[in-house]
Amino acid sequence: MREKDLDIRLVDFGNAEDVHNFAKRIFLAANNLDLFVSRKCCTQEGIEVKAIAKEWICRVEETIDNMSAGDALTVISSFDIIHRIGYNIPANQSYVDKYKLGAFEAYIRGDKSVDQYILYDAISEEIRRRNKAYFDRPLDWQSLCLDRWHKNFRTGKSAILQSDYDTIHQISALLNADLWAYEPDQETFKSNLVTNHLCRINENEIPYTMYI
Repeated sequence: MREKDLDIRLVDFGNAEDVHNFAKRIFLAANNLDLFVSRKCCTQEGIEVKAIAKEWICRVEETIDNMSAGDALTVISSFDIIHRIGYNIPANQSYVDKYKLGAFEAYIRGDKSVDQYILYDAISEEIRRRNKAYFDRPLDWQSLCLDRWHKNFRTGKSAILQSDYDTIHQISALLNADLWAYEPDQETFKSNLVTNHLCRINENEIPYTMYI
């Protein structure tokens, strides 16, 4: 992907999915230019990608407070990586926490704009980072989700009728979680999940961790 494919003027910054998808394109462009690993001076293309990343950050900061809690969560999930591309430093953690924890509180209050699986991924990411702001109620909620989904797939297949969307995201969560507290042999449990749901995993390009 070349910089000319990154026309930020075409992004609707009132549409969370549009903003999130453009962030993915910025990431791919940066990755293709080795902006994450190279310590050399940027090429002209690299400089342009960084400039676009900075503009994305500015536009998000201007619009995110007008979004629903769910849309803000979708957008903020890309904020740190795009900030690193543009400015070579992490985003302000308290700024990111404001929207992730805000989405959590909104979801607990019944806000239907917040997708539970996007929220689960966001909270899990912060827990893996040892972010203490998530070690109380968010951690409890994340653990309850994982416990419920593990019980549902204890035999390797869903015990209840549910949508493909729910099945795919629950399997993804289980495959990428450390299940030592639930499974004495999590390798076998995950292998059974993969065997029973291989088509869904491949169709949805679910990344997974077989060994924790």
